[in-house]
Amino acid sequence: MQNLELNFAFQNGDTVNVEVEPATVLEDAWKQMVEAEVIKPLPADKTLVISNSEGQPLDIKRTVADCNVQNGDTLNIYYEGKA
Repeated sequence: MQNLELNFAFQNGDTVNVEVEPATVLEDAWKQMVEAEVIKPLPADKTLVISNSEGQPLDIKRTVADCNVQNGDTLNIYYEGKA
């Protein structure tokens, strides 16, 4: 399958473009940005949330394809306090 280019938008207004395979787990796409030092690691007291362009949270343990994410989509990343 062909790689997809996704845009990850952050609460501070920054957007990062990442190329992933459809079989990439969403959480792994986020880790890829951390490892490339594009973004900072997740604070220990926060939980990672990735939502689609309509604001619906996605299961970060599922693949891009499982979440029906398409080439060029923008996903929103934000952090919530742990319960």
